[in-house]
Amino acid sequence: MKRTLTYRDSKVFVGIYKQYTRPILEFGVQAWNPAKVADVKTLESVQRRAFRLVTDQGDARYEDKLNRVGMTTLESRRRRGDQIEAFKIINDMSVLKKTDFFQFVQDRHDIDTRSHSDNLLVPEKCRLNLRKNFFSCRTVNDWNDLPYWVRFSSSVNEFKNNYDKFVELQLLDNTM
Repeated sequence: MKRTLTYRDSKVFVGIYKQYTRPILEFGVQAWNPAKVADVKTLESVQRRAFRLVTDQGDARYEDKLNRVGMTTLESRRRRGDQIEAFKIINDMSVLKKTDFFQFVQDRHDIDTRSHSDNLLVPEKCRLNLRKNFFSCRTVNDWNDLPYWVRFSSSVNEFKNNYDKFVELQLLDNTM
């Protein structure tokens, strides 16, 4: 991209980056999610290096450049993708069976507790670090942390919009 483009403003460059580079970095992230910090940093460094090429952003920090063009880090995109896939599986919008991936609190007992009525997931007990990074294990706590209005969205697009609003609200709370 560096050799091909001579005019690298944020609008043109980001469009080309989203079209050609990001799909390669995100290919199969639900099946293969980097568990090691070094792997996460390596993937993120590709995006950092690409955003250094943008000419109209000046010497702004990486996070500021992403915010200005309306993008997020690759790690947050992986987490969002995991939650979208979990939503599809839990609501039978996928060919995968939800009982193969998740256990629900409602299936374990009939006592009407908060976790029973909210249809929360039961975290799997994992002895090995390798198992902790499986899709069915890494998404449970994030799913249970989502508010009711996000988890019980009626469609995938509504879930995506509600999830993005929730993340944005969290970021605003953390900055204050």
